[in-house]
Amino acid sequence: MGMSAHRTVGIVGAGPVGGTLAILLARAGWQVDLYERRVAGGVARSATVNLSLSPHGMAVLDQAGVGDAVRAESVEMDGRVRYGVGTPPDTWDYPTGWRNHAADREALTQVVQEAARRSGASVHEGAACRAVDPRRGRLDFDGHTKTHDLIVGADGAYSLVRSAMARCAGFDVFQRHYRAAYGELSLQAGGLRPRAIHIWPRGRCFMVALPHHDGDLKAALIVPAEAAERLADTEAYARALFPEHADRIRRAPSVRPPTRDFVTVRCGAYHLGDRCALVGDAAHAMVPFMGQGVNAGLQDAASLARHLIAGRGLQAYSAERQPEGVAAAELSLWNHGELCGE
Repeated sequence: MGMSAHRTVGIVGAGPVGGTLAILLARAGWQVDLYERRVAGGVARSATVNLSLSPHGMAVLDQAGVGDAVRAESVEMDGRVRYGVGTPPDTWDYPTGWRNHAADREALTQVVQEAARRSGASVHEGAACRAVDPRRGRLDFDGHTKTHDLIVGADGAYSLVRSAMARCAGFDVFQRHYRAAYGELSLQAGGLRPRAIHIWPRGRCFMVALPHHDGDLKAALIVPAEAAERLADTEAYARALFPEHADRIRRAPSVRPPTRDFVTVRCGAYHLGDRCALVGDAAHAMVPFMGQGVNAGLQDAASLARHLIAGRGLQAYSAERQPEGVAAAELSLWNHGELCGE
């Protein structure tokens, strides 16, 4: 079956990347089913540090018609501030015309999902995919099976779709764990530059904080694996590491325990045959030390939609995006040393 014959697509994972792909394909007349295992409002809201949307990512959201809605829910950042030990803060302003946006992950997901529905996509909440047949385009859920002309895995770093592809001859994937841990915090922004990314390097660990639309900063404290137990009380540990900010550090309202390990995923291609493809973290999970994961994923969505609508094969999509994913993953690993001040 050639790509020009594709008219139905099942996208597993309704986050910002999967949702954006759904918008682009539905607006082009495709029958789109967007599957999400979670149910809106069914779990406690995460306080995950905000996403940093670059102009490249925002350009894709503009293409999908949701750029203005995302800007209304985000904070336009104008630079970054780095705090060394015993030295004045090092401030760097973004160049003219370049603005990153700090976006709440849940708010971004909601904007994209609502736009996907308006575009004609069917969004299935509480649809936990149990098995995938990437050769036949089949998805198995509890009690029923759906077959699509095309399956797209947008289901994150531990993608079920990618796992199914990896069991097929001709698909190569490499996975590496980066031994570290992080906990989440909120910081009162009073006295700090309100629209900047803030970075505190401390040897083998660091804290990074992005502005939030409520006026505070959402922060993550990243530590080496052997210090993970100290994150049992992230607030106390952060105050000990950064006593100059002890009064502004607050525990994040998150039910999630500190996260251990980051995973990097590299695939030899982002497709298998002509009925299965990957986008976002499912294709190229990377450590978050450069903040480019979501932007790379949004660019995947735009690229895949463009090639599909033009009737080109999935190989053209892989050829365009796979080198970019490898490069972004490498740069993200390298950037850890810069953030730590090593």
